[in-house]
Amino acid sequence: MNDDRKKAKSIALQKWKLHRRSATIAGCATLFNAIALKALGGKSFSLTPFMSSTAYLSLSSYHGDRAANLLRALSALVMGDILLSGASSLYETEMAGEEPDVLSLVIAVTAPRLEPFSLLNYCLATETRVGRKGMLEHGIRPVEIDLLLLDEQIVEETRNGIELILPHPYLHRRRSNLMPLAEVAPHLKHPLLGETMEHLLGAVEDTSAVRVYRK
Repeated sequence: MNDDRKKAKSIALQKWKLHRRSATIAGCATLFNAIALKALGGKSFSLTPFMSSTAYLSLSSYHGDRAANLLRALSALVMGDILLSGASSLYETEMAGEEPDVLSLVIAVTAPRLEPFSLLNYCLATETRVGRKGMLEHGIRPVEIDLLLLDEQIVEETRNGIELILPHPYLHRRRSNLMPLAEVAPHLKHPLLGETMEHLLGAVEDTSAVRVYRK
């Protein structure tokens, strides 16, 4: 059974790599769910019983070819021991004034051991790697990656000039974070507030216009 799951995972990931460049932004999460998750016969997969750490990341693109930006970031993040175990639909958030609308999604990643600052640095390095291929004018990076949650960890610390706060301090205040996160993990509880993502979404005061992206 384990060999079958490993084979299915290998096939799923190969298909994902072949299709990611041609996938539209509206179909990105659907493509992942259809090929990767369903190919493995479940909502998520785990290669070993030791895969106990789960992190939730928000990927956002503000400028340029937002489709390509998010696909590059997603591909760059999922390497080695870090596996993609869930993905939301893609959402577009209207920005005030003349700011361009933001395209985003939330993903869940798993690995045997995820240390908070190591994961944060990995996310920052991924932003830089993706940015080298798509840096826009005035030094604006094409993708931002926010670490929202890591298991039930509560962190407020600065190391080497980099500040990390977990859960993300604006998680429960932003509709653009709560909508995709509630889709991926509706019953996941906020480590500090003790409320589920579904409940927090229903109670959020943020009135920003956030909708599932339709290209």
